[in-house]
Amino acid sequence: MSFLLMRNRVQHYAWGSADAFPRLLGVENDSAAPMAELWMGAHPDGASQVEQGGREVSLAELIADDPEGMLGERVTREFGLELPFLLKLLAAEKALSIQAHPSREQARMGFERETKRGVPLDSPLRNYKDGNHKPEILCAVEPFWGMCGFRPKEDIQLEFEEPELQGAVCRKLRTALERGGAEPAAQVSFLRTLLSLRGEELHEVVGSVLAVAARRWTTVQQAGGSGAGDVAAQRYRWVTELGRQFPGDVGLLGPLLLQLVYLDPGDALFIGSGTLHAYLHGCGVELMANSNNVLRGGLTPKRIDVPELLRIIEPRAVASGAEGPHAEDPCGEGPCGEGPHAGQAVADGSTVPGPIVYRCSSAAAEGPAVTMESPVTMETSNARGKTAAANGHGRRANGS
Repeated sequence: MSFLLMRNRVQHYAWGSADAFPRLLGVENDSAAPMAELWMGAHPDGASQVEQGGREVSLAELIADDPEGMLGERVTREFGLELPFLLKLLAAEKALSIQAHPSREQARMGFERETKRGVPLDSPLRNYKDGNHKPEILCAVEPFWGMCGFRPKEDIQLEFEEPELQGAVCRKLRTALERGGAEPAAQVSFLRTLLSLRGEELHEVVGSVLAVAARRWTTVQQAGGSGAGDVAAQRYRWVTELGRQFPGDVGLLGPLLLQLVYLDPGDALFIGSGTLHAYLHGCGVELMANSNNVLRGGLTPKRIDVPELLRIIEPRAVASGAEGPHAEDPCGEGPCGEGPHAGQAVADGSTVPGPIVYRCSSAAAEGPAVTMESPVTMETSNARGKTAAANGHGRRANGS
């Protein structure tokens, strides 16, 4: 069996961590630049390079030259001549944008539409970088915080009963929620109104929400607590933190509108097409369809296209009043527990809308596994017995 060494691209997005990759991969970062994502795959925005015959070639080129040899006959038949997934190591020091990803059909149509209009692939005005969907699952390597999926309508209504949130703009938002009808249309109505706020209206609502957050978080601290087991306290802690990271941004209301999720190392969060979400802090391994399509709504200096975001959203509100997404337990260990993991375990095989948290607590769980050491090396055999070894910093790890 022969081996091919992969050199993988690090994406230096502003929200990345300067110390997570050095800590996990054993790489150096003398410049202290943010290292946000390590891409392992064949996407044109950051394809891995492979050593072959004394030279480096793109993994995409290698697959194109011998698709069945690299991918296998079944994968080639089902997905065509491209690697169907993208694997990433993600390290978020700051929050990522509030965002959603299109379905396969939405992506195909959007990509074709922008291509016909002549929008360059590298243009910051382009929404669709490719014609593929982007469902994703993230497994936490270190403690991880995020937001995903709308909270129930009644929970959002309760937030706006706070005395600081009785001004004209907050009443406007509350009216949009109440007149939006049943779930999930009500949450979409609220979101549409929220994202339309500008100038003084935006300033008023942001200031009011930050005032509530300061009061609620001060109360927790005065009581001598950390708020660690209090989901409501953590929600307002994140409102304050997002206000610090993105002053005046509408996205700091995200924790009031979206479900707050905490993942212990080993927990995983699946997010389907059209689900509004944002990763807040932590490190994890992320597996997704081979796509880089992102529609953003806040917490970012990048392009925001509100009409297109609202068009692709597939609203998924939780039916119960529990905080956190519904959870499943693949190992058969029972419900995921209380607090930020809360939600009802699903045991009848029924389809659950929205994001799903998988919490695997059994060491005897069956199936393939990836063991992460430092430095990280991952080996995957292809259909003809070759193995591609993925090393985060372009050299073989000891013991690989």
